Amino acid sequence: MELLKYNLEKSGYEVKTALDGAKAVDIAKKFIPDLVLLDIMMPKMDGVETAVIARYPGTSKNVRCILTARSEEYSEVAAFDVGADDYINKPIKPGRS
Repeated sequence: MELLKYNLEKSGYEVKTALDGAKAVDIAKKFIPDLVLLDIMMPKMDGVETAVIARYPGTSKNVRCILTARSEEYSEVAAFDVGADDYINKPIKPGRS
């Protein structure tokens, strides 16, 4: 998470992080992000459940991406079924500029 945060901030984005889904929802309600990156295997509330809650009235334009090491088709289908905009498999490598 730290590497991803570092690269996003280096590119000029303001980044807020949470270690579990419940905290992510709390932060999103105050921060109102344009992009929400979620891992399926988060504690307290998994990424799929968090994706449902992360798009609440007033933030319907945010983009929700699932970024996960899980590659099972059912996980991907579940993510898209709850309205995730993209499903990205880890590991990822940041582009070089």
